[in-house]
Amino acid sequence: MLVLITLQSALSSAMLGALPRGMDKVIHFLIFGVTGWLGARAVFYNGKGASSAQWVLLLIAGALFAAFDEWHQSLVPGRYPDFWDWCADMAGILTFGMLYFRTLISKEYQSP
Repeated sequence: MLVLITLQSALSSAMLGALPRGMDKVIHFLIFGVTGWLGARAVFYNGKGASSAQWVLLLIAGALFAAFDEWHQSLVPGRYPDFWDWCADMAGILTFGMLYFRTLISKEYQSP
């Protein structure tokens, strides 16, 4: 997923086309949400619950990659970094990471 995000960020604005106002934030939220889901799956795979350190690891790794993605866009003609895109990225990571964790916990309570 990280490779796909990086490849998409390398596309010029002319190749991407225009989006309706605010739609890019929704796309950032969803794409980084999937990344957050996968990251949470990797971090919480042991099924023993979550420690504060695991959440911090997920959020720091997500924040750093999202910042890298925004910086990378500054190097692509017609693209620019946007703080609000980074916020949408982080919201997606946190929301979908929490959804994964809730799904994991609910499965534990449903086990016979």
